[in-house]
Amino acid sequence: MLRLTEDAVANRLSRLFARAGLCSRTEAVTAVLTDYRPRGLTLDA
Repeated sequence: MLRLTEDAVANRLSRLFARAGLCSRTEAVTAVLTDYRPRGLTLDA
């Protein structure tokens, strides 16, 4: 269980969206489902 406040989660999501060139959770889900790969961001470990 992560002990994060709602503000911390919102900040992390905002940074993720900015890095990926996305604007919302909906865009993020669509990107994952359509195998979207923004330039410079890889999902490989």
